Amino acid sequence: YEYAVYAMTLMFLLYGVAGGLGAAVVTDFIQGVLTIAFSFMLLPFAISKAGGFAGLHANMPEPPIRENMFDMVASTELATKLGAEPITMFYIVMLSFNAMMSIVVQPHIMGVCAAGKTEMEGRVGFCFGNFIKRFCTIAWTFIGLACVVIYLTPERDQHYEEVARIVSTTPATVQAEASVLERFQADPENQHQLAHALDATRAMREGGANEESVYQEAYGAVDRDFADRVFGLAAHDILPGISPGLIGLLLAALLAAVMSTCDAQMMVASGLFTENIYRRFMIRNRTQKHYVQVGRLAGIVIVIASLMLNKYFKDAVHALEFFWKNAAVMGVAWWFGMFWRGYTSAGAWSSTVLGYVLIWMTEQSWFLGTFPGLAADPEAAALRISFPIQILIYLSIPAVVGIVVSLLTRRTDKQRLDEFYLCLRTPVRPGEKTIAPCTLPENPLPPETGKLINHPDIEIPRPSKVGMIGFAGAWCMVAFIIYFTKFLASYGAP
Repeated sequence: YEYAVYAMTLMFLLYGVAGGLGAAVVTDFIQGVLTIAFSFMLLPFAISKAGGFAGLHANMPEPPIRENMFDMVASTELATKLGAEPITMFYIVMLSFNAMMSIVVQPHIMGVCAAGKTEMEGRVGFCFGNFIKRFCTIAWTFIGLACVVIYLTPERDQHYEEVARIVSTTPATVQAEASVLERFQADPENQHQLAHALDATRAMREGGANEESVYQEAYGAVDRDFADRVFGLAAHDILPGISPGLIGLLLAALLAAVMSTCDAQMMVASGLFTENIYRRFMIRNRTQKHYVQVGRLAGIVIVIASLMLNKYFKDAVHALEFFWKNAAVMGVAWWFGMFWRGYTSAGAWSSTVLGYVLIWMTEQSWFLGTFPGLAADPEAAALRISFPIQILIYLSIPAVVGIVVSLLTRRTDKQRLDEFYLCLRTPVRPGEKTIAPCTLPENPLPPETGKLINHPDIEIPRPSKVGMIGFAGAWCMVAFIIYFTKFLASYGAP
């Protein structure tokens, strides 16, 4: 699959560098439509092959292969059995808080919010447009359930157990692993799963973990590997029988779903570097053509660095958690800077750097050895910190430190603060032009007035009627998505 990644990277790199943001906007529109098509294309055929919604319930494998597959949240008992962390109310609250911290500082967010011709288009488009992704997620969920019915048979579970048993009794030496893989040279599928499980458990076996712990980890590794590949397997088995060309269309939609994000991230990241670092601190007063060329070169370097970073991730979940954590750390300074005049650059730097240090620290074995009560499962052979507790640590401590440092350091110049908050409060006139970033045009609209808290250092705007209506409407949409998913999960049940 690495060759596919490189080919896809080359494609979006070429049109992104050559056409800039304009090319990204045009291609993203087409790719967005393809992404929606990709999300729903396989759904009706997979559900039909599984026997319809009634078949999903009737043919779902019995425990212990799969349990509670139609529950909205896995029970604590099931999570423990699977070696996963239970999704408690504390887990949901902390994950939601982490998302609120991280979403605002992702590089493409400001551009997405400003993509509309008017402020209202930006507000409605960003807020309610994101709900389209949630409906796509529902489709992916039921495709996954259909794949469980179609593929995860008792025979496959026995195969997983055999692979896990072999791995759990294999010493962590190159010779022993090579010998095991050589035995399955005639069966590439088994050999691939064994290699994946051996790689996933090597650290445990080298550390002397007991055989049962290695067995459970190997079983989970094989299961996750199959989950990563089952969508493609389902497409390969189902779509050719429907119509010629559907696999090609699905592949095009899949590539579009990835490239639409990658090109936007590349363009925005290169623009941020060029405008805020290169132009501000390195080379000033050059022609616009010069900065465009620098931005293009920066985009290429950023993409190459991203490909190198991709080697670090074990799977998609690992990558997702990595970005959740790192973006949220920067979000602490963003939120304080938006609403408190007393927050300083020193406070922002201290909170951000400390947040990254805490993320690293809480993932070290010596930290969990010192504080075993913070582990997701204190009885596990390989301790791993509880995810919601880790969020609480790397968000709360840096927030306090940022406040203290801001109180102890010199405040930002009042005139600069006045200009900044005036920009935030001034509505955007359609078609207006600004001379420099974060400045007002020649004939701005009147700024909005009124603060929620009447304090000279607090800048929380008073909620408007339109804003509250939109807020309530968004929560109604959230409730609808939840109950619609519950309805689909129960539809066809005996």
